[in-house]
Amino acid sequence: MKLTIGRLALEGGVGIPTIRYYQKRGLLSLPKRPSHGGFRVYTDADLKRLIQIREAQKLGFTLSEIATLLAHLDTRRCDAVKDLISKKHQQLTQQLAELRAAQQHLSDLNGACQGNCIGVCPLIQTFSRTLQPG
Repeated sequence: MKLTIGRLALEGGVGIPTIRYYQKRGLLSLPKRPSHGGFRVYTDADLKRLIQIREAQKLGFTLSEIATLLAHLDTRRCDAVKDLISKKHQQLTQQLAELRAAQQHLSDLNGACQGNCIGVCPLIQTFSRTLQPG
């Protein structure tokens, strides 16, 4: 299938500026402009690559990490892909633990407030202590 940049963007669920940005970053190739004029033509392989990029982003990979991931996919380096996925899994596990701790802290703070404070507010006191310069 031959696609214009607009159709590629539509099929891939992104905007045209995103396609151009991915090309600038080296994540997507830039097809040659036809010598007789007209539009650059993208292929199914370009759409597949775009979908790979979008899926990797959904998994939390940065564009730099995606560039490395794609390079390993292109060279069929399964071991390197597995290492990248394991590393990302560890990072996400750590982030989840930090988010759960923050969620619990917020829940505790919320529970400490009965609303309609008269005089001293426990939330303001807690944040005042927390945010005091060292």
